Amino acid sequence: MAKRIIIIDDNASTLEVTRQILVQAGYEVSTFSAMQPGLQAIAQNPPDGVLLDIAMPGVDGLEACRRLRLSPQLVSMKIFILSGKRFDQERDRALRLGANAYITKPITPAELVRRVDETMHGVVKLTYWGVRGTLPVTGHRSLRYGGNTPCVTLSIPDGRLVIFDAGSGIYELSRSLAAAKSQRLEALLLVSHPHWDHVNALPFFAPLYQAGNRIEMYAPGSTDVDAESALFSQMGDIHFPISSREFAAQLTIRGLSTGSFERRGLKVSTMALSHPGLCLGYRVEFDGISVCYVTDNELFDREGSRESEEYMERLAAFAHGTDVLITDTTYTDAEYPRFVGWGHSRVSEVVELAVRAEAHSVHLFHHDPSQSDDDIDRKHQDAAKMIADRGAPVICVTPSEGQTFEVKRSEAPTVVKIAS
Repeated sequence: MAKRIIIIDDNASTLEVTRQILVQAGYEVSTFSAMQPGLQAIAQNPPDGVLLDIAMPGVDGLEACRRLRLSPQLVSMKIFILSGKRFDQERDRALRLGANAYITKPITPAELVRRVDETMHGVVKLTYWGVRGTLPVTGHRSLRYGGNTPCVTLSIPDGRLVIFDAGSGIYELSRSLAAAKSQRLEALLLVSHPHWDHVNALPFFAPLYQAGNRIEMYAPGSTDVDAESALFSQMGDIHFPISSREFAAQLTIRGLSTGSFERRGLKVSTMALSHPGLCLGYRVEFDGISVCYVTDNELFDREGSRESEEYMERLAAFAHGTDVLITDTTYTDAEYPRFVGWGHSRVSEVVELAVRAEAHSVHLFHHDPSQSDDDIDRKHQDAAKMIADRGAPVICVTPSEGQTFEVKRSEAPTVVKIAS
């Protein structure tokens, strides 16, 4: 059944053009040129979504948004503000009042449909920009999975971007944003820990140098080294010719320990991981969808070790029921005995974690630089077989650099599909 949308806008041409675009995209659309009749129609027969213009006579779009959000019967209805006003204050106020998305005019039909679709259907896009660990690698042995170090993004329907880590993959993210001619970026950058493979391309993240962007950075904090120093000491005179004083974006840097915080419907929880120094795993939840990012992390042999077993139980509880578990799978089982205590995991323990956590899918991540594409294929095959042998309904995925997945709200056990 087609989803129903009501559009309220006093500009007749905008109203008709928007209606045609959404009808062609498969929506059932009703239009109103005045706010009061539109609000009455919403109250009588609540739609799935409503598009509101801000500059309306009488009750404007922001006031209408506030009133609609006060009604318990409309809690699941998606509210879009469609406006020609590009000011940060308007956008921030709209989102605070309960709008799901703030869309500025002019906008192409394709972009309008994309923003509406992703919000209406609860789609979060997960993209991999770097999947290797320790060092970037080049050459024919890394053509399929890529050679960049960790960087993963979650694209939220309201336009925000969540970035996990700033390894060399963040440069590819930067290039992608530039190619898309993104006018303004609002991002949360969640750094697992400041080891160099996770922050080495941070100085090359171009949005940091662009005025108008707003970036909140979070990293593990400690008593001896604050988060800002841990992230940007590499930009000192000896190592890099540009300092962080050159940044033009509105930048906030916060140190984290274990706990949780919320940002406009986005919940971020953290857990200390088993790795040298302070390293955090992140669980991000938005609109019923959850993604866990757990790297770098060593899952020791638990046989006869109460401490290791208890840690496995805590980590499984942290990731329980997640839609996507992105986790350190650096070594094969055969390789692992040579690297005990290095802070990274092997295939069989990753499978154990995913099964215990009842994750819908597990994404194998942070591959050792010595491993070829064929070696990574074998890790995937081993993990998939172990999961199948246990009869667990966990989907095993080994992402490649540049690959995007759609994570959707769903009651079905399969919630992740590849968007080519």
